[in-house]
Amino acid sequence: MASWLGLGGIAVSTRGDLAGELCAATKRTNG
Repeated sequence: MASWLGLGGIAVSTRGDLAGELCAATKRTNG
């Protein structure tokens, strides 16, 4: 789900992936 929450996710994910994760999380939060 939100891989950026884990250190492993941060290490593996790229900046683009992190941005995508945050964007998706924001959309889910806003509904």
